[in-house]
Amino acid sequence: ITGDLHGFLQNFYTAVDSAQGKVALTYFTDTPTPEVDIGNQKLLGKPAILAAFNKKTTDATYEKQLNSVILLAKIPTLLIQVNAIVTKTPIGGGKSTTQNYMAKLSFLTDAYVGKLSKMVSQPLLIGFILSKGLKPSNFTSL
Repeated sequence: ITGDLHGFLQNFYTAVDSAQGKVALTYFTDTPTPEVDIGNQKLLGKPAILAAFNKKTTDATYEKQLNSVILLAKIPTLLIQVNAIVTKTPIGGGKSTTQNYMAKLSFLTDAYVGKLSKMVSQPLLIGFILSKGLKPSNFTSL
């Protein structure tokens, strides 16, 4: 596996937690193309994800901790499960909240496909596909 997988996974959780649940799906799937309005301009693709992430992180800080990475299968494709904890602390004071996250990631030939579940009373499932050619190292800047 190329790139900084650990950093990629930590930053992915942060960006998901920063997105509003009802629009998170559009940030992390190929279709529709991620899109965010900023003023009178529309951002598409990765810039849209970054804009949403940057806007939300002005309101809170996020402490991430990966607890475990479990190998689920090697054949027909590499499948791993990642367990993590994210603690969100509002800037300027306020109560911190901690969430557990579980992601199952399937590593295909040149794409990553997975689902992220937010552990709440009604799990929020977010499917994501990082298109061909996009390796984890491309996303560590998140």
